[in-house]
Amino acid sequence: MNLIFGFVFLFAIAFFVWHYFFCIYETRVILSPLKPAYEINDSIEISVEPLNSFGIKSPFRKISSQVNVLQGKSIAEIKKENENKFLLIAKNKGNLVLEISNKFSLLNELVKIKVDEN
Repeated sequence: MNLIFGFVFLFAIAFFVWHYFFCIYETRVILSPLKPAYEINDSIEISVEPLNSFGIKSPFRKISSQVNVLQGKSIAEIKKENENKFLLIAKNKGNLVLEISNKFSLLNELVKIKVDEN
């Protein structure tokens, strides 16, 4: 009887760990460096992290994200470094609006970036 309770307890712990610690519930977009306004020729790293139910980065999980420029296509150049990291290089002055999407986000995330002159 103790063996059955042990298996049920082990299954419950494994279920909890899998569904709350390893599953992806949402994503977070991180701009590095984070500034109110960027200058021409600044490099901005955009990374997308998967979050678990506790709001921390989900370990051992990877996501694939896409960036779509909604406004200001001529303002910056975007290079994809890997599945969830992008490098943005500001080329002109103006406002840039990016839409970042992946299959784990409930809604696409909008990122607004302001580029000023030096």
